[in-house]
Amino acid sequence: MLDKRKRAFDEHDAGFDADLTARHEQSVQATYQPSEQSLTRKPQPSFNGSSPEHKHPLPRGSVRSTSSRRSQDSEISSEVDALERHRERRRLTQIRYRTKLRNRAETLKEGVKELREEVQKLESQKRSKSSRVIADATPWGVVTEYFRLFRYALTAYVPASERCTASGSQTVFESHAHRDFLYKTMAPGVLIDDERGVETMLERWRMVSISQPNFEVQVVRLEGGPGGCIFATTKISIVMCDQMLQHTFPNLGESERGRRLAAKLRDQRFEIDGSTVFTWDDTMECIVSVQNKSDVLTPMIRFLGSLEDVVFLFDEKNSRLPCRRLLCPSA
Repeated sequence: MLDKRKRAFDEHDAGFDADLTARHEQSVQATYQPSEQSLTRKPQPSFNGSSPEHKHPLPRGSVRSTSSRRSQDSEISSEVDALERHRERRRLTQIRYRTKLRNRAETLKEGVKELREEVQKLESQKRSKSSRVIADATPWGVVTEYFRLFRYALTAYVPASERCTASGSQTVFESHAHRDFLYKTMAPGVLIDDERGVETMLERWRMVSISQPNFEVQVVRLEGGPGGCIFATTKISIVMCDQMLQHTFPNLGESERGRRLAAKLRDQRFEIDGSTVFTWDDTMECIVSVQNKSDVLTPMIRFLGSLEDVVFLFDEKNSRLPCRRLLCPSA
Protein backbone atom coordinates (compact mmCIF):
# COMPACT_ATOMS: atom_id res chain seq x y z
CA MET A 1 0.00 0.00 0.00
CA LEU A 2 2.79 2.34 0.91
CA ASP A 3 4.59 1.51 -2.35
CA LYS A 4 1.57 2.55 -4.38
CA ARG A 5 1.35 5.91 -2.61
CA LYS A 6 5.09 6.50 -3.09
CA ARG A 7 4.85 5.79 -6.82
CA ALA A 8 1.90 8.17 -7.16
CA PHE A 9 3.78 10.87 -5.31
CA ASP A 10 6.83 10.40 -7.54
CA GLU A 11 4.68 10.63 -10.68
CA HIS A 12 3.11 13.86 -9.42
CA ASP A 13 6.53 15.39 -8.76
CA ALA A 14 7.79 14.40 -12.22
CA GLY A 15 4.77 15.99 -13.93
CA PHE A 16 5.22 19.13 -11.89
CA ASP A 17 8.90 19.33 -12.87
CA ALA A 18 8.10 18.82 -16.56
CA ASP A 19 5.49 21.52 -16.47
CA LEU A 20 7.87 23.91 -14.75
CA THR A 21 10.58 23.17 -17.32
CA ALA A 22 8.20 23.84 -20.22
CA ARG A 23 7.11 27.15 -18.73
CA HIS A 24 10.74 28.16 -18.24
CA GLU A 25 11.57 27.41 -21.89
CA GLN A 26 8.57 29.42 -23.11
CA SER A 27 9.70 32.35 -20.99
CA VAL A 28 13.18 32.23 -22.48
CA GLN A 29 11.82 32.12 -26.05
CA ALA A 30 9.56 35.09 -25.39
CA THR A 31 12.54 37.04 -24.11
CA TYR A 32 14.88 36.45 -27.07
CA GLN A 33 12.27 36.19 -29.91
CA PRO A 34 9.80 39.15 -29.66
CA SER A 35 6.40 38.90 -31.29
CA GLU A 36 5.31 40.74 -34.46
CA GLN A 37 3.25 43.13 -32.33
CA SER A 38 6.29 44.06 -30.30
CA LEU A 39 8.26 44.70 -33.49
CA THR A 40 5.68 47.11 -35.00
CA ARG A 41 4.83 48.82 -31.73
CA LYS A 42 6.22 52.34 -31.39
CA PRO A 43 8.55 52.95 -28.46
CA GLN A 44 6.87 54.60 -25.49
CA PRO A 45 8.50 57.69 -24.14
CA SER A 46 9.86 57.54 -20.64
CA PHE A 47 8.79 59.80 -17.86
CA ASN A 48 11.58 62.27 -18.57
CA GLY A 49 10.50 62.71 -22.26
CA SER A 50 13.29 60.70 -23.82
CA SER A 51 12.86 57.55 -25.87
CA PRO A 52 14.12 54.32 -24.45
CA GLU A 53 17.22 52.83 -25.91
CA HIS A 54 16.80 49.92 -28.34
CA LYS A 55 17.82 46.72 -26.77
CA HIS A 56 17.43 44.69 -29.97
CA PRO A 57 19.04 45.02 -33.45
CA LEU A 58 17.05 46.61 -36.35
CA PRO A 59 14.87 44.19 -38.29
CA ARG A 60 15.90 43.09 -41.80
CA GLY A 61 13.10 45.21 -43.43
CA SER A 62 14.65 48.39 -42.11
CA VAL A 63 18.00 47.50 -43.68
CA ARG A 64 16.35 46.87 -47.05
CA SER A 65 14.46 50.23 -46.86
CA THR A 66 17.68 52.15 -46.26
CA SER A 67 19.40 50.46 -49.20
CA SER A 68 16.41 51.25 -51.45
CA ARG A 69 16.52 54.93 -50.51
CA ARG A 70 20.21 55.08 -51.29
CA SER A 71 19.56 53.52 -54.72
CA GLN A 72 16.78 56.04 -55.46
CA ASP A 73 19.02 58.94 -54.44
CA SER A 74 21.72 57.64 -56.78
CA GLU A 75 19.25 57.38 -59.69
CA ILE A 76 17.94 60.93 -59.09
CA SER A 77 21.50 62.26 -58.99
CA SER A 78 22.26 60.54 -62.31
CA GLU A 79 19.13 62.01 -63.92
CA VAL A 80 20.03 65.51 -62.71
CA ASP A 81 23.53 65.15 -64.15
CA ALA A 82 22.09 63.97 -67.50
CA LEU A 83 19.68 66.93 -67.57
CA GLU A 84 22.51 69.37 -66.90
CA ARG A 85 24.59 67.82 -69.68
CA HIS A 86 21.59 68.09 -72.06
CA ARG A 87 21.09 71.76 -71.18
CA GLU A 88 24.76 72.45 -71.73
CA ARG A 89 24.65 70.79 -75.16
CA ARG A 90 21.58 72.86 -76.10
CA ARG A 91 23.27 76.05 -74.94
CA LEU A 92 26.36 75.29 -77.02
CA THR A 93 24.18 74.42 -80.04
CA GLN A 94 22.33 77.74 -79.76
CA ILE A 95 25.62 79.62 -79.49
CA ARG A 96 26.92 77.91 -82.65
CA TYR A 97 23.63 78.64 -84.48
CA ARG A 98 23.67 82.34 -83.55
CA THR A 99 27.30 82.59 -84.55
CA LYS A 100 26.49 80.96 -87.89
CA LEU A 101 23.65 83.45 -88.49
CA ARG A 102 25.91 86.40 -87.67
CA ASN A 103 28.62 85.09 -89.96
CA ARG A 104 26.08 84.53 -92.73
CA ALA A 105 24.70 88.06 -92.37
CA GLU A 106 28.20 89.50 -92.49
CA THR A 107 29.01 87.38 -95.54
CA LEU A 108 25.86 88.56 -97.33
CA LYS A 109 26.64 92.16 -96.41
CA GLU A 110 30.13 91.83 -97.84
CA GLY A 111 28.72 90.15 -100.94
CA VAL A 112 26.25 92.99 -101.53
CA LYS A 113 29.04 95.52 -101.10
CA GLU A 114 31.21 93.69 -103.63
CA LEU A 115 28.32 93.46 -106.11
CA ARG A 116 27.64 97.19 -105.82
CA GLU A 117 31.29 97.94 -106.43
CA GLU A 118 31.24 95.60 -109.43
CA VAL A 119 28.13 97.31 -110.83
CA GLN A 120 29.75 100.72 -110.45
CA LYS A 121 32.87 99.42 -112.15
CA LEU A 122 30.88 97.97 -115.06
CA GLU A 123 28.84 101.17 -115.43
CA SER A 124 32.07 103.16 -115.50
CA GLN A 125 33.45 100.87 -118.21
CA LYS A 126 30.20 101.16 -120.12
CA ARG A 127 30.25 104.96 -119.93
CA SER A 128 33.81 105.09 -121.19
CA LYS A 129 32.94 102.68 -124.02
CA SER A 130 29.83 104.72 -124.87
CA SER A 131 31.92 107.88 -124.85
CA ARG A 132 34.31 106.38 -127.40
CA VAL A 133 31.37 105.39 -129.63
CA ILE A 134 29.69 108.79 -129.27
CA ALA A 135 32.95 110.63 -130.02
CA ASP A 136 32.69 109.22 -133.54
CA ALA A 137 28.86 109.28 -133.61
CA THR A 138 26.78 108.87 -136.74
CA PRO A 139 22.97 109.18 -137.01
CA TRP A 140 22.56 105.43 -137.47
CA GLY A 141 24.90 104.58 -134.61
CA VAL A 142 23.13 106.98 -132.24
CA VAL A 143 19.67 105.59 -133.08
CA THR A 144 20.87 102.00 -132.68
CA GLU A 145 22.46 102.78 -129.30
CA TYR A 146 19.33 104.65 -128.21
CA PHE A 147 17.11 101.59 -128.64
CA ARG A 148 19.71 99.33 -127.06
CA LEU A 149 19.91 101.46 -123.92
CA PHE A 150 16.17 102.09 -123.59
CA ARG A 151 14.90 98.68 -124.68
CA TYR A 152 13.54 98.09 -121.16
CA ALA A 153 13.03 101.77 -120.35
CA LEU A 154 15.16 102.51 -117.25
CA THR A 155 14.72 99.04 -115.72
CA ALA A 156 17.64 97.37 -117.49
CA TYR A 157 19.39 96.83 -114.13
CA VAL A 158 16.30 95.38 -112.41
CA PRO A 159 15.80 91.60 -112.89
CA ALA A 160 12.76 90.79 -115.04
CA SER A 161 11.26 88.63 -112.25
CA GLU A 162 11.30 91.62 -109.88
CA ARG A 163 10.09 94.40 -112.15
CA CYS A 164 6.46 94.26 -111.06
CA THR A 165 7.56 94.54 -107.43
CA ALA A 166 10.24 97.17 -107.95
CA SER A 167 10.03 100.28 -105.81
CA GLY A 168 8.08 103.22 -107.21
CA SER A 169 10.75 105.70 -106.19
CA GLN A 170 11.94 107.73 -109.14
CA THR A 171 15.55 107.56 -107.97
CA VAL A 172 15.53 103.78 -108.51
CA PHE A 173 15.14 104.09 -112.28
CA GLU A 174 18.22 106.16 -112.93
CA SER A 175 21.48 105.32 -114.63
CA HIS A 176 24.54 107.34 -115.54
CA ALA A 177 24.69 105.50 -118.85
CA HIS A 178 21.19 106.65 -119.88
CA ARG A 179 21.70 110.23 -118.72
CA ASP A 180 25.16 110.63 -120.23
CA PHE A 181 24.04 109.18 -123.55
CA LEU A 182 21.09 111.58 -123.90
CA TYR A 183 23.13 114.63 -122.94
CA LYS A 184 25.85 113.72 -125.45
CA THR A 185 23.60 112.80 -128.40
CA MET A 186 20.58 115.10 -127.99
CA ALA A 187 20.45 118.85 -128.50
CA PRO A 188 19.87 120.83 -125.27
CA GLY A 189 16.46 121.89 -126.58
CA VAL A 190 15.59 118.61 -128.30
CA LEU A 191 11.93 118.48 -129.35
CA ILE A 192 10.01 115.51 -127.93
CA ASP A 193 6.62 115.69 -129.61
CA ASP A 194 5.25 118.93 -128.14
CA GLU A 195 7.79 119.34 -125.31
CA ARG A 196 11.49 120.12 -125.12
CA GLY A 197 14.61 119.19 -123.16
CA VAL A 198 16.65 116.15 -122.18
CA GLU A 199 15.24 116.20 -118.65
CA THR A 200 11.73 115.98 -120.12
CA MET A 201 12.73 112.84 -122.02
CA LEU A 202 14.28 111.32 -118.88
CA GLU A 203 11.15 112.10 -116.88
CA ARG A 204 8.98 110.30 -119.43
CA TRP A 205 11.24 107.27 -119.28
CA ARG A 206 11.00 107.30 -115.49
CA MET A 207 7.22 107.40 -115.71
CA VAL A 208 7.21 104.43 -118.08
CA SER A 209 9.59 102.48 -115.84
CA ILE A 210 7.42 103.04 -112.77
CA SER A 211 4.02 102.48 -114.37
CA GLN A 212 5.03 99.73 -116.84
CA PRO A 213 7.60 97.47 -115.13
CA ASN A 214 7.52 94.92 -117.98
CA PHE A 215 7.91 97.44 -120.79
CA GLU A 216 10.03 96.39 -123.76
CA VAL A 217 10.55 98.07 -127.14
CA GLN A 218 12.27 96.37 -130.08
CA VAL A 219 13.26 97.75 -133.44
CA VAL A 220 11.62 95.99 -136.35
CA ARG A 221 13.13 98.08 -139.12
CA LEU A 222 15.31 101.20 -139.61
CA GLU A 223 14.96 103.37 -142.73
CA GLY A 224 16.55 106.59 -143.87
CA GLY A 225 14.43 109.57 -144.93
CA PRO A 226 14.77 113.07 -146.31
CA GLY A 227 16.41 115.86 -144.35
CA GLY A 228 18.62 113.56 -142.28
CA CYS A 229 15.66 111.73 -140.73
CA ILE A 230 15.70 108.09 -139.63
CA PHE A 231 12.44 106.14 -139.38
CA ALA A 232 12.30 103.33 -136.81
CA THR A 233 9.45 100.83 -136.90
CA THR A 234 9.02 99.35 -133.41
CA LYS A 235 7.12 96.68 -131.50
CA ILE A 236 6.22 97.60 -127.91
CA SER A 237 5.43 94.84 -125.41
CA ILE A 238 3.66 95.43 -122.07
CA VAL A 239 2.03 93.30 -119.36
CA MET A 240 -1.02 94.57 -117.47
CA CYS A 241 0.26 93.72 -113.98
CA ASP A 242 -1.28 95.24 -110.85
CA GLN A 243 1.35 97.97 -110.72
CA MET A 244 0.55 99.12 -114.25
CA LEU A 245 -3.21 99.04 -113.64
CA GLN A 246 -2.80 101.14 -110.50
CA HIS A 247 -0.67 103.77 -112.23
CA THR A 248 -2.40 103.80 -115.61
CA PHE A 249 -6.05 103.29 -114.64
CA PRO A 250 -6.26 104.27 -110.95
CA ASN A 251 -10.05 104.83 -110.90
CA LEU A 252 -11.29 101.57 -112.41
CA GLY A 253 -12.14 100.22 -108.97
CA GLU A 254 -14.80 102.88 -108.41
CA SER A 255 -17.38 101.19 -110.64
CA GLU A 256 -18.58 97.66 -111.30
CA ARG A 257 -17.76 97.97 -114.99
CA GLY A 258 -14.26 99.22 -114.21
CA ARG A 259 -13.59 96.35 -111.80
CA ARG A 260 -14.77 93.87 -114.42
CA LEU A 261 -12.41 95.34 -117.04
CA ALA A 262 -9.50 95.41 -114.57
CA ALA A 263 -10.01 91.74 -113.73
CA LYS A 264 -10.11 90.90 -117.44
CA LEU A 265 -6.95 92.89 -118.25
CA ARG A 266 -4.86 91.68 -115.30
CA ASP A 267 -1.68 89.77 -116.30
CA GLN A 268 -2.47 90.07 -120.03
CA ARG A 269 0.38 90.76 -122.46
CA PHE A 270 -0.13 93.22 -125.33
CA GLU A 271 2.04 93.97 -128.37
CA ILE A 272 1.67 97.46 -129.78
CA ASP A 273 2.90 98.63 -133.17
CA GLY A 274 4.78 101.91 -133.03
CA SER A 275 7.19 104.17 -134.87
CA THR A 276 9.77 106.82 -133.94
CA VAL A 277 11.24 109.48 -136.23
CA PHE A 278 14.67 110.91 -135.35
CA THR A 279 15.90 114.14 -136.94
CA TRP A 280 19.67 114.60 -137.13
CA ASP A 281 21.42 117.96 -137.38
CA ASP A 282 24.73 117.67 -139.26
CA THR A 283 25.92 121.04 -138.02
CA MET A 284 25.35 120.27 -134.32
CA GLU A 285 26.03 116.54 -134.86
CA CYS A 286 23.20 115.51 -132.59
CA ILE A 287 19.49 114.63 -132.54
CA VAL A 288 17.23 117.68 -132.55
CA SER A 289 13.80 116.01 -132.72
CA VAL A 290 12.16 112.74 -131.59
CA GLN A 291 8.55 112.09 -132.67
CA ASN A 292 6.63 108.97 -131.56
CA LYS A 293 3.44 107.24 -132.63
CA SER A 294 1.76 104.04 -131.46
CA ASP A 295 -1.42 102.11 -132.22
CA VAL A 296 -2.84 101.20 -128.82
CA LEU A 297 -6.49 100.88 -129.75
CA THR A 298 -6.17 97.93 -132.15
CA PRO A 299 -4.85 95.31 -129.66
CA MET A 300 -7.18 96.61 -126.92
CA ILE A 301 -10.28 96.38 -129.10
CA ARG A 302 -9.20 92.94 -130.31
CA PHE A 303 -8.85 91.71 -126.71
CA LEU A 304 -11.85 93.41 -125.07
CA GLY A 305 -14.08 92.92 -128.11
CA SER A 306 -15.89 96.22 -127.57
CA LEU A 307 -15.05 99.76 -128.66
CA GLU A 308 -17.28 101.09 -125.86
CA ASP A 309 -15.15 99.29 -123.25
CA VAL A 310 -11.96 100.76 -124.74
CA VAL A 311 -13.46 104.27 -124.69
CA PHE A 312 -14.56 103.73 -121.08
CA LEU A 313 -11.11 102.40 -120.17
CA PHE A 314 -9.22 105.44 -121.52
CA ASP A 315 -11.73 108.01 -120.38
CA GLU A 316 -10.20 110.87 -118.37
CA LYS A 317 -12.20 109.74 -115.32
CA ASN A 318 -10.46 106.36 -115.30
CA SER A 319 -6.99 106.93 -116.81
CA ARG A 320 -4.41 109.17 -115.22
CA LEU A 321 -2.56 110.20 -118.40
CA PRO A 322 -3.27 110.11 -122.14
CA CYS A 323 -2.93 106.62 -123.58
CA ARG A 324 -0.13 107.29 -126.01
CA ARG A 325 2.12 108.87 -123.36
CA LEU A 326 1.79 105.85 -121.10
CA LEU A 327 2.24 103.18 -123.73
CA CYS A 328 4.86 104.96 -125.82
CA PRO A 329 7.96 106.16 -123.91
CA SER A 330 8.56 109.51 -125.57
CA ALA A 331 4.97 110.19 -126.58
